[in-house]
Amino acid sequence: MEEDEVLEEDDTNTLKRFEKRLEQILQIKNSVFTQVTHNIKKSQEKQKKAYDTRHSNKLVFKIGSLVLLRNCLRDDRKGGWSKAPFTGPCTILKIQKKQQLYFKNNERKIN
Repeated sequence: MEEDEVLEEDDTNTLKRFEKRLEQILQIKNSVFTQVTHNIKKSQEKQKKAYDTRHSNKLVFKIGSLVLLRNCLRDDRKGGWSKAPFTGPCTILKIQKKQQLYFKNNERKIN
């Protein structure tokens, strides 16, 4: 009987040490997870800020502003370098849907 009691005592001590160690491991795991989520949020904020700075180059045009029009036909032609790269200055007459602008250039309308 004494051997059984000693074995049970050793088993309970081992079980208590195991539970204590398991609790420590779970605490470490939880602290690592909180640190990881914090780092992920911080990294995402940094990436969002970098993305926003790269993509916030929106030009704001106002009615009556003078602008130059880029000659896009010149880009497609390999030998079209004799044409001017820009025409204008043109005056903005009307703005529709943020990207559709109407211009006035030398007494004629340009869409």
